[in-house]
Amino acid sequence: MYEQNQILPTEFNQTMKLVFDIEYRTRWGEQLVLLLGKRKIAMRYTDGGIWRTNVEIRSEAETFEYRYAVERDNAQPRTEWYPHTLRLAEFSDCRVLRIHDRWLDIDSDTPFRTVAYTRGI
Repeated sequence: MYEQNQILPTEFNQTMKLVFDIEYRTRWGEQLVLLLGKRKIAMRYTDGGIWRTNVEIRSEAETFEYRYAVERDNAQPRTEWYPHTLRLAEFSDCRVLRIHDRWLDIDSDTPFRTVAYTRGI
């Protein structure tokens, strides 16, 4: 779900602020990170199990993919199954975009989509 906080005209090469929010219950010693391309961005915990981070990007970017991961002791024991895709062309007239996300987990029927299962039956 997207929420446009401010609608202001943007000029070419200006930046857009993206605010990522996701509800996720971690265990003691874990934190969430946002994986944006080759960048790993730490998120901060807020009340109610919500993790948040802000990212500044160039306004001419059109589409990009990102994932969330759980980090503990510099390892990532859990990462989302597939990436989120954000199409910024739809929001080209805003300067701040708040993204309310949910964890994209593995589908419950994924074992039945494997080659071993589909070719074995």
